[in-house]
Amino acid sequence: MTDTIDVPVVFDESQRELFQRMLIVCGDLIKKDEKPTVRKLIARLHCSPNYLTPLFRHWKKEQEIANAVDEDLSPTVKQAILAEFAHKLAEVRKQAKEMSDDYENQLNEAQEFLQESDQRNCELQDKMDAKEQEAQAKILNLEKRLSAAEASSHHYEQQLLDCQKKCEAAKEGLHAVEIELAKANTLIPTLEKQLAKLEANQSAKQ
Repeated sequence: MTDTIDVPVVFDESQRELFQRMLIVCGDLIKKDEKPTVRKLIARLHCSPNYLTPLFRHWKKEQEIANAVDEDLSPTVKQAILAEFAHKLAEVRKQAKEMSDDYENQLNEAQEFLQESDQRNCELQDKMDAKEQEAQAKILNLEKRLSAAEASSHHYEQQLLDCQKKCEAAKEGLHAVEIELAKANTLIPTLEKQLAKLEANQSAKQ
């Protein structure tokens, strides 16, 4: 005896999408004289067995009902049912193709966005690195001049004071560069979250 389970009759959006894809695969297997099974469907649809199995059993119940009714139908009625089924199947295939194209477009857009973001981050990082190197070079130069001034006589005390002021100014410039670099680094988590959100939405729809 076939086990009975509670099968959802009203599907949500993700279940309807998977059920439509499953119908197409089942139809292809039957055309090849292959018996549709959960394992075969999972291999082609790449989805969770727990998610697919109730839908597959719902389809099997529909097939059992259709086979039982089929014995009592006239050839004319059968032909009409087959024509309607072919029409519905064509609509399902069209909808599946449109959804597949839409997902592919979304994926391409996400990949382009990621590439553009990576490029912008690289350009910004290069600018920050150049500014930091420039500031470090200035500091190194000033430190050398400061050491030379310290080794000089009292006559150069005023020059030493000037160099110290320049050194402080250079350190302030480095601090400003570090602030800009920190701001740039805050952009990276935001972009990663946006990409993760797009991938999560795509996974949820599949």
